[in-house]
Amino acid sequence: EATKAYADIFASDILKVGDGNNEPFDGVSNPELAQVFGDTGGGRNVHLALRLFHFGAPAVYIDQGGYDMHSDEERDLPGRMEELNRLLSGLEWALKRLEHPTGGTYWDHTIIAAGSEFSRSARGGRFNSARGSDHGGDFATRWMSMPFMGGPIGARGQRLGETDPTDLKPLGEVVSYRSVWKTMMDFLGSDHSEFFPADNVFDGLC
Repeated sequence: EATKAYADIFASDILKVGDGNNEPFDGVSNPELAQVFGDTGGGRNVHLALRLFHFGAPAVYIDQGGYDMHSDEERDLPGRMEELNRLLSGLEWALKRLEHPTGGTYWDHTIIAAGSEFSRSARGGRFNSARGSDHGGDFATRWMSMPFMGGPIGARGQRLGETDPTDLKPLGEVVSYRSVWKTMMDFLGSDHSEFFPADNVFDGLC
């Protein structure tokens, strides 16, 4: 029965994101979303992820990838950042128009978080000798900024935590990636008592 239910979902016209059907689903058509997010792999993934909300998915994870640039970063990074900027701005546009079944829009009920598995360092220089960047043990590879967006975010325009610009040492509280996951699970109403017991949900986000 579960297999049939999944088959029915994935055969739905809502998930046929490239067929050009102009019928609006939850207030927005697939061609409209395709125009906003573009035809890159990342754009199609975000487009499809948004449609899964229609079927009750409480959360989606999207991996853009493509940032491990040990060489030619100066040439290749701008394109990746341009795609990311388009995806984030497209998410704001789409979520503010997609109608939520409980009222309002999906923007009112959704948190968007962007993160990475590590930061990068050129050991004091802008690039390494191959015009890229590497991984190391200095502070630049340990502390990452993670933007949060969405209607439930109460700390709009605020910075939670910071680093010293001279050596990137943390100033004040350090929030772990595990704490971020637990905070997101808390927002979803999920029981996170068995996960990452040494890390706490952090305040100030919502």
